[in-house]
Amino acid sequence: MPGIGIITNPHAKSNRRDPSRSEMLGYIVGQKGTHKITDSLEDLAQVARHFCETEIEYLAVNGGDGTVSQTLSAMIREYGDKPLPIIVVLGGGTMNVLSLNLGIRKKPEMILSELVHNLSLNNPLKTKELASIKIGNRYGFLYADGTSALILEDFYKRKTGYLGGAILGVRVVLSALFRTPLAKRLIRGRPIIFAPKPGNALTHYSLGTYASSLARLPMQLPMFGKKLMEGQVFRGISISLKPEELLFKFPFIAFFTKPGHYKGKHNFNCKALEITCEEPFRYTLDGELFTAEDGKVHIEVGPMIRFLLPGD
Repeated sequence: MPGIGIITNPHAKSNRRDPSRSEMLGYIVGQKGTHKITDSLEDLAQVARHFCETEIEYLAVNGGDGTVSQTLSAMIREYGDKPLPIIVVLGGGTMNVLSLNLGIRKKPEMILSELVHNLSLNNPLKTKELASIKIGNRYGFLYADGTSALILEDFYKRKTGYLGGAILGVRVVLSALFRTPLAKRLIRGRPIIFAPKPGNALTHYSLGTYASSLARLPMQLPMFGKKLMEGQVFRGISISLKPEELLFKFPFIAFFTKPGHYKGKHNFNCKALEITCEEPFRYTLDGELFTAEDGKVHIEVGPMIRFLLPGD
């Protein structure tokens, strides 16, 4: 049977809620694989090195989007030009946009059990390749800054889960309608230079920019386009609206997906993208928050990553 490696992030939301899950995953894989709990980035680097040396063929990641991003970043740095193992997304984090786009809805224990079962019987497995995006030495699939990063930062301060996220969304909408301080604090724009490649640089006032090789946002919003997950490109987007326009033009932002310009949404299929602002700004890569201290972020296409798809 091909080797299976499992990485568990003990700080992921579902793992904090159910600490026994880690033990269960180890029990399921048994002697057919290796289960590692990574408590820090240093642990993750050591595990990536071990998995590279033992040449595992499947890597199951027990955590959300941020855990997958950090794990892939460590694996890519360690593997270099060597092919990565097939990635098995188990989910379980605060942000699970990658799972949504891959159609993964089962619990981690069931996903891993099905993998072990199918491998033991030599059953065919379905996989899909996705282009990653690269920012410095980090790799992921969804970048956002501006208003989205500010809202996410506010959400993380409360750590209220999906219900809290929905409540925050309603509060922001109501605040935008009645122009109360919450919307003024979170829905803010700034002048930027948005330079996609291929394409011409845009200098404009933006409420936020995005870069993604995925098709959908949470709640199945097809913001980036259904066909995007089929090539070695990512979609770069800038929203050039005034704060008071955002609420009423949101349907166009969410559902207009063709490359081009429409009602304040600028869509580009990119190999690279540079975003420049006159001051530092916050951004998120797969749910993890960072600061562009020099006011610049350079994004480019990263390696193609092969994922296990759910069975029928």
